This record gives sequence, C-alpha cells and structure tokens, in this order.
Amino acid sequence: IPSSSYRVIPLGGRDPKTSSTALIRNPVDSTASPFGWHDLNNGDGSVSITRGNNVVAHDNSNRRDNPNTGLVTAQNFDFDFKFDDNQQEPGQYKDASITNVFFLSNSYHDILFKYGFDEQAGNFQNINAGGSGRGNDGIIAHVQDGERFNNANFFTPPDGRPGIMRMFLFNKSRPRRDSGLDNGIVLHELTHGLSTRLTGGPSNSNCLQFTEAGGMGEGWSDIVALVLEMLPTDTPDTTKVVGGYSTNDPRAGVRFNPYSTSTSVNPSTYARIRRNTEVHAIGEIWASMLYEVYWNLVEKLGFSTNIKDDAKSGKGNTLFLQLIVDGMKLQPCNPTLIQARDAIIQADKVANGGSNFCEITRGFAKRGMGIRAVDNGRFVDDFTNDSRCA
Repeated sequence: IPSSSYRVIPLGGRDPKTSSTALIRNPVDSTASPFGWHDLNNGDGSVSITRGNNVVAHDNSNRRDNPNTGLVTAQNFDFDFKFDDNQQEPGQYKDASITNVFFLSNSYHDILFKYGFDEQAGNFQNINAGGSGRGNDGIIAHVQDGERFNNANFFTPPDGRPGIMRMFLFNKSRPRRDSGLDNGIVLHELTHGLSTRLTGGPSNSNCLQFTEAGGMGEGWSDIVALVLEMLPTDTPDTTKVVGGYSTNDPRAGVRFNPYSTSTSVNPSTYARIRRNTEVHAIGEIWASMLYEVYWNLVEKLGFSTNIKDDAKSGKGNTLFLQLIVDGMKLQPCNPTLIQARDAIIQADKVANGGSNFCEITRGFAKRGMGIRAVDNGRFVDDFTNDSRCA
C-alpha cells in the first residue's frame, strides 16, 4: 500500500464554510482495504488516480457516465488540491471535489467494514479478497454530474453490480456550490447503499420500496451521516443539519427542521407522518427518533473520538452505529417504523443482553413511538415507556 495523502473536509467536518480542509495522510485501513485505495487488480499494483477497489470517482460534468474519463491524477499519491469556493465556480476546483468524494467513499467503506458491512454482507468492492459475497461492484461516483441541479442520489442494485452515486451542483448561491464538498450529503448517499444492501439481504435490493421503508432509508442516511460528523464537543443541545452548505440554508439544510433533542426546535413525532407521507418527510421523523436514541446512549456510555477503530469500544456513538447496522440485518423486507425499532431493540438484546433497552425505548417514546404505539398505518402518537424504565 503506497503512502498517500488527501486534502479534504475531514470526517468530523461538514463543508468549506464551517470546517477547514486538512491534508490527511495514510488513512487506509489495511484490514478493510488490504490492497489500499488505489489498486486496480487484486494487489498487482496501485496507480495514483482516483480509482481503486472500492470506488472510482470522476468528473461527470459532460453527462457521459464514463468512469474511465475525468479521473484525478496526482503526483506520488499526493492528492493535495486547494480551492476557494467563495471566488471560484465548481468547475475550477473539480480535482478538489473529486478527491473529497473519493476520500469519503473509501473512508466510509473502511469504517462500516468494522461494523459488519463487509464482503459477506454485500459491501461495494470490485474484488472480494476474503472470498465472500460478490465482487465487481465498487462504487462509481459521478462528481459534478451535469444532469441536473440541487440534488444527489445513489442507485443500489443487488450485490455484484456497482453502486452508482451522482453528486450534482447546487445553484442556491453564487458562486454555485458543489455537493461533493458537503460531507453530510456524500455520507447520506453512501448510506443508501448500506441500508439497501443490508435490509432483506444483499441479493434483494427491493426491500426499502414501501412508503415507511423508503422513508426510513432517507432517515438512516441522515443519521449515519450525522454520527460520522459528531465531535466530542457536541452535546444533546447541539443542533445538526444535513446539506446546509449546498442549499445555502444553514438553519435546516435539506429538511424542514434541524435535528435537535429539543421538541421546540424539532417537533417531529410519529403522528406527523399523517401530514406528509413523502419519503424525505418520513425520513426526518425517523432520524429524529434515532437522534434521541443516539444521545441517550452517548450520555450513558460516553463518546469515542475514533469511530473507525473503536467499533467494539462500548461507547455510546460506536454502539449506536453498531445497533443501526445490526438492526438493518435483523429487520424484515420493507419494514414499518415499529418493526425497525423492534429490530434495534433485538440487536441490543443479542449483543448486550438488552442492557440499553431503556435508553433505546425512551428515545422512541419521546417522539411518539412508545410501547403502546400500534403498527396499523394510522400513526397515532404514544409517549408511554416501559414501566421498567421509570
């Protein structure tokens, strides 16, 4: 594995307006990526371009969808490209954006590998060194995709076919902004690959199709992005936003409300699904519930500053991420919110003997999905928690 460096918005950062870039050196995890991030053929050698076993990231402003063109080439694996998004249009800093997407996609791969999104579970790799699962499905990341504005998306076919991520420009400000530099949006899209591959198993990519299930796909994408951005200085009173940079809306970003444990800042409850069954609206409610669970676990168990290497630390943030992954594996195809909640409770029971039952159920109950909430499609709030958790 060659020595490599990448100038990026680091994990824990959000975007160029709220975080400084940093030159990250040798971030590869050799367990998750045994051939590194730039090897093109099972250990035969690395090439100093934005292509490797896990992802290829390229400029797709011409809309030709050809990942063999528009790659970034660096001298001696030093992907150090400075930019000024206050003065430059995105087309003037393509290399910086492609590098950021390449770095985040590989980092995400390596982190989630430690939490169980590995070859057997259907992760995205061209060659599966461990011999499990199906290969030939590294992510194709189309950066500065010229098809449209003000969006991003991720296509997740069954294991063995590449995931395709499209990062578009946003024209909500001048100069325009590049979603490839908005870490929350990139991580959100990558999590669509995680939730779709794990729910119902990697060979079935149709298990987040129904209304509630599709909405939770959006919610998981938000909450995992937020967890990977969390800082040790964050508290339950901290508000969090996805897409605030790209949308030029630092208050709420791509959602109606910021994420917060304050019900006056974010009033989301289970019953509000009746008002709006669009998948992103449902996703905001689901992620708001999970945000409560996250903070209950962190307040009880503490915070690890090394989320990649501390998957088994027992800290609140790492345990939360593990329960999210394990819950996805346990839940049925096209789950309801209550079924997904119960899968997280079951995941904690399997892994920890149910020692975090009260923290988990209290978080859901605060947002209207208490123990008496009924799974009948009527979405009636219940704020009751288990009597054992008084």
